[in-house]
Amino acid sequence: MRLGSRALLGWLVLGWAALWAVDVAAHGDPPAGQSVHAVDGEWVYVTNFGVMAPGWADEYVCEEAFFGSVRFRVVPLTESRWATFTRTTASVTDDGCDFDLVMQIPAAPTDVAHLSGTEEVAFTVQRDGEAEVWHSTTGGEEWSQVPVTLEGVRPAGLGFLESRRLVLVGYVTDEEDRGAPVITEIDVGTGVREDHEVDQGLRFPDLLDAQGGDFLWHGRRAEGHEIYWSQGGELTAGGLMSERWPSAGAISPDGSAAYLGGVDPENRGVFRAVRGEPDVWEEIAPGHRVLCLGADDGGVFVCGHRNHDGYDLMRWTEADGVEVLVDFRDMTGFRSDCPPTSNTAAICPAVWPETARALSIDAAPVEPDLPGAGEEGPEDEEGDGCGGCGAVPGGSPGAWILFLVVLLMMRRETMRPKRRKRRKRRWSTR
Repeated sequence: MRLGSRALLGWLVLGWAALWAVDVAAHGDPPAGQSVHAVDGEWVYVTNFGVMAPGWADEYVCEEAFFGSVRFRVVPLTESRWATFTRTTASVTDDGCDFDLVMQIPAAPTDVAHLSGTEEVAFTVQRDGEAEVWHSTTGGEEWSQVPVTLEGVRPAGLGFLESRRLVLVGYVTDEEDRGAPVITEIDVGTGVREDHEVDQGLRFPDLLDAQGGDFLWHGRRAEGHEIYWSQGGELTAGGLMSERWPSAGAISPDGSAAYLGGVDPENRGVFRAVRGEPDVWEEIAPGHRVLCLGADDGGVFVCGHRNHDGYDLMRWTEADGVEVLVDFRDMTGFRSDCPPTSNTAAICPAVWPETARALSIDAAPVEPDLPGAGEEGPEDEEGDGCGGCGAVPGGSPGAWILFLVVLLMMRRETMRPKRRKRRKRRWSTR
């Protein structure tokens, strides 16, 4: 069920008040990539300040448009259709411009998952010492909690093995055996768990990716980090011992290749293994700082850093090598093709100058095109030309913008139907 307009407006007003009280400044971290997704032969790039895609490759949708804050996640189903998550909310968008709040969630997701080519989405949280798993078959429009018992488990990673079947990787949280591995497959409909037997010498495992019944995961040992590309039910297939905790991993949708980043202590770089030789990892792009990876059937997308790699996002293929896709220093602003009354057009102008400063881009402030902006108020008896109209006590520009957005949303909610129409929708190995 969608939240009603009162819940949405209440959430917005609360956020406005919080901003007003603390004179908040967002985007405290340097701009960097968080995740990259191969979607419909293209890509969607989720950064720590918003989302980019080929349709607006030099622009972005700011995180504030979907109520984001320090911790948020985005699951792209298409280039413009996403499910988004913050510490307290789940939302959806059909166009990357307007976002509808669909659910208050109990805690910030520890991981999110999407079954490629379908409407299935899932996320996991931890609340009161127990992991919860939530599942949607409508692209995040509606959610149900999976009836699985995961008491004393800290979920670290979640992925789809097939439709309505998940793999959850986590660890035990009690003090006596803290960090002991938990790898379990979960039937979404029944909540029945099938736990894998895992070497207890491993500690604090995590999931890197899951595709087509395979999954790429790793855990810590005293002598280093063990990484596995589990295939066909063989949990410890494709083993690699690394001195470093991997920074990222991905499996191609067709299962023909897997990729790792950050495992070389000398020069980092991107490594690849192919299905016939899952324990042979060959370096394909040396020296690259890998922040995240996302594979398609032809190659791999790599999130880098402009100061080290000369790009923030590139694609590597066997035939062409490196193709630079995104350099944050080339950004021109927020996404400009959204309707003026949309979340993106209303909110992102206020935060773009701050993002630009972090990227050393010279950007003048941009006024949002909000309904009624620029209209003159009545003169008052004192002759100051305002008469109290628009008098807002204190507050930062960000708080004022959000106040205007609250008014905008109030106007839009009065015209929005109660429910939205559903869319028919080679180095050392072990």
